[in-house]
Amino acid sequence: MSDTEKEKEDKKEQQKSKEEADDEQRHTADDKEKDDDTGSEDGQKRQKEFFKAELTRLQRSLKDESSKITKPKHREHYPFVWTSLEPYYNTYVARFLIDAAEDPQPGYVSRNTAIGLCDPWTDLRMDRELLPRLETPSKKSRAKGQQNAKKGKKEKPPKQGSTRLPKFPVVEFSSGKENATKCFPYSEVPKFRQEVMGRYKHDAPKKVNADYSRTKDDFYRMDLDRLDEVHPINRRHMRKAYFAYLQNTPGSKKAIKECVKDLNGEQEQEVH
Repeated sequence: MSDTEKEKEDKKEQQKSKEEADDEQRHTADDKEKDDDTGSEDGQKRQKEFFKAELTRLQRSLKDESSKITKPKHREHYPFVWTSLEPYYNTYVARFLIDAAEDPQPGYVSRNTAIGLCDPWTDLRMDRELLPRLETPSKKSRAKGQQNAKKGKKEKPPKQGSTRLPKFPVVEFSSGKENATKCFPYSEVPKFRQEVMGRYKHDAPKKVNADYSRTKDDFYRMDLDRLDEVHPINRRHMRKAYFAYLQNTPGSKKAIKECVKDLNGEQEQEVH
């Protein structure tokens, strides 16, 4: 088709749309005159029918216009900024509102008192009548539930070890009147440091032994000695994790070295 033929067809379509619009305006004018004679209910119905007819006409015209919109091909190395303009010709919401019921019934979740005005008799009934009593679980069922919960929990032995970080050391200091008001000159700082170091040295073996036993118990309690069940590729990473997380103190460091050394010895025997 040539350009002149396309222009002629476009002009014909425009003339048809104008004629349809003029006819609808005439019909609406006649309908308004009739509505004044017949009453408000008929007028509302005719007005709604007119809205539907107008919407169908708009839908047709918008559909014809949207068919002319074609998505271009995406060119490489060029920004793709095309849009379909669908929100401008989509009439779904308007059609849904027109076709919807005038008085939609609310769902079972909502109440009439929350949506609108309540009937006086309903309001009076709600004030006078009591709601049905909800059944509460009996004492026997509660006791059974508590017993089952206790049975499900496994009691932890007291000397099982701990996976938490070591506690902060408690400093023994008598907060009497003399210590609270006594001055602490700078010249006595070296003596105080020597006393503290002596206490640490005196208690150091006890602390090392306690950390050693605690770390060893934790190592075997958490089944970390079952390294042969781990994939051979991940065993080296597991050993690094043992040393990174469990050798916080000299005692724990000594325990981890012994435990991992035993594992290495077992593996070497298995290989040979």
